[in-house]
Amino acid sequence: DPRWGRSEEVYGEDPFLNGTMATAFVHGLQGNNPKYWQAAALLKHFLANENENGRNSTSSNFDERLFWEYYSVPFRMAFVDGGAKAVMASYNAWNGTPMAVNPILHSIVIDKWGVDVISSDGGAVTLLVNPRHAFPNQEAAVVACLKAGVNQFLDRYQDEVKQALKDGSLAEVDLDNALRRK
Repeated sequence: DPRWGRSEEVYGEDPFLNGTMATAFVHGLQGNNPKYWQAAALLKHFLANENENGRNSTSSNFDERLFWEYYSVPFRMAFVDGGAKAVMASYNAWNGTPMAVNPILHSIVIDKWGVDVISSDGGAVTLLVNPRHAFPNQEAAVVACLKAGVNQFLDRYQDEVKQALKDGSLAEVDLDNALRRK
């Protein structure tokens, strides 16, 4: 859609074409050695990051059919066929749930597609507190992200993680699960 401000960053609107190009890009970036990569591909922005204005607080709303047949196709292809193992969650929400804490990070991205690294975007955790008001403070937002599957933050949350471990809202096993995908 030419009204979208980032059209130059994509191959087009066709999900199969995008998936084919992303898969080829992943292969080229990571190389063909099954054990050692030249570099690791981190796909972004998952999912339906379709607008510039208000993307920090908007929700992209669509049904499961559109998820499976359109929006997720390039990602699935790049993960399953291309071997990418990392993705960045987008700022926006899907059907009202911000992507950084969306349950599909675990149920689909990790469990079905085998992704090892899920990254927050810069400032995304802060946005969960304000303007989204999804969590009362940064600590609660960090804990929710970790439990949703985020295991790489672009911002520093060491103090929040330490406090969450201290007050019991996060357990060592939560960190172990985030770092060692099972």
